[in-house]
Amino acid sequence: MQFLIKSLFVFVMVFCTVNVHLAQDADSLKPSKKHNFTFHWGYNRSAYTKSDLRMKGVGYDYTIHNVIAHDRPSQFDPKIYFNLFKLSIPQFNTRIGYQINEKWCISVGYDHMKYVVDEYQTANISGYIDSTASTKYAGTYDNTPTVLDDRDFLHFEHTDGLNYITVDADYTSKLWTSKNTKFNLEHRGGMGLGALYPRTDVNIFGTENANIFNLAGVGVSLQSQIRFNLWKFLYIQGSIKSGGIWMPKITTSGFNGDFASQKFLFIEGFWVIGFRLGFGEK
Repeated sequence: MQFLIKSLFVFVMVFCTVNVHLAQDADSLKPSKKHNFTFHWGYNRSAYTKSDLRMKGVGYDYTIHNVIAHDRPSQFDPKIYFNLFKLSIPQFNTRIGYQINEKWCISVGYDHMKYVVDEYQTANISGYIDSTASTKYAGTYDNTPTVLDDRDFLHFEHTDGLNYITVDADYTSKLWTSKNTKFNLEHRGGMGLGALYPRTDVNIFGTENANIFNLAGVGVSLQSQIRFNLWKFLYIQGSIKSGGIWMPKITTSGFNGDFASQKFLFIEGFWVIGFRLGFGEK
């Protein structure tokens, strides 16, 4: 929770950044290119609010209230993070963008986050479980405290992953440009709309279930980004993104219409390295 609060504070402060370099020559602050395509790749950390997780299937329909979950970053290993064939194993971000003019950019990409329900936490449960689904946990629940034993009750994680695919629109403000104009710093702030396409690892009552990609819901987010442009083709960018995710139908078993549903807020921080291919020089 401390990470969430601190990150949200940084997000608000950076998103409200004002260009204080008004005394500089306005022309020196303009991008060297009106139009360019961009591509970047990087890695993230994320945090999530508590959520009510509903599980529905043959013989059960219950809701776990205020579920706690965290991300799962891969331990740094150059053989993974710098291996072209293993770049997608950690929590990563990738995006392709197009600079429409000096101020506006549109882009499409996705954030590969990971969401893991904490094992053995105690949470209140409402609903029912029939003996045909589980003899151990059969009964009617009314905000009943229950330990989420991942061996015989529930193991739930979006680890391959919580894939947030979005179309973003960002407004660019120049903050600083070097005298030789080869380096500059800019702020980009905007919003994104998209879909959630997770691959969810689920174990229900000790039975391993389908682990398949599925279109589960939608999301909306705001982002604040500081980009350092080097020469005409390279940039390094730090970003904070925050928003809401609603997944009304997460595939759990792949048959019988079994599904899970949840909604929560998230905040994400990430660093990327990117490349620009431009045209239409001023």
